[in-house]
Amino acid sequence: KKNEYLQAAGLYKKTSKDQHVDRIEAKIREIHAVKKRRDEREVERQLLEKQREEHDKEKHDEEYGEWVDKEEDFHLSNATARSLIRIEQGRERPIDLAVKSIAIAEGKEFDDMTIMEKPPHQIFAQMGEQECDGMFPEIDAHVKADSKHRAFWKAMAYCCQDAIDAKQRERASAKSGTLGAGVAEGVVSDIHDL
Repeated sequence: KKNEYLQAAGLYKKTSKDQHVDRIEAKIREIHAVKKRRDEREVERQLLEKQREEHDKEKHDEEYGEWVDKEEDFHLSNATARSLIRIEQGRERPIDLAVKSIAIAEGKEFDDMTIMEKPPHQIFAQMGEQECDGMFPEIDAHVKADSKHRAFWKAMAYCCQDAIDAKQRERASAKSGTLGAGVAEGVVSDIHDL
């Protein structure tokens, strides 16, 4: 059609074989250029997608970190609140007295300002194995949640675990009828006679 219009206008020139080959080569070059641009756009798109995913991951990690911090704060306030409620109701446990002592040291006032009669690490000696076992998760919650007093709570967890181990050794030696390592046989019979 185009050639017919050009011929009607008197502008039509018959193309030679070389011109035809040149036009085909130009079209091939144009096709290669288009393919190259398409490949570049695909690489660019993949790079943008990767950057977007990394940005989303960073944002998610940041939000998750904030959420973890909020969760830790919640658990600490929850553990402390449970202890304070038990104190107010007069049914405090030894762990609650440790929480109360820390609160008093930080300036909080209670109706009954009585604190622990013994140092914190000695409270486990008067407790049974089950009581120590029951207290360990609470101490562990304070270790995880209370970053300000983490060293204190880690020491309490260590003392609690040591008390649990000692009570288990006592129970094992009671079953076997011995007093444990380091006690001479003659002393064992004297102790049992008492």
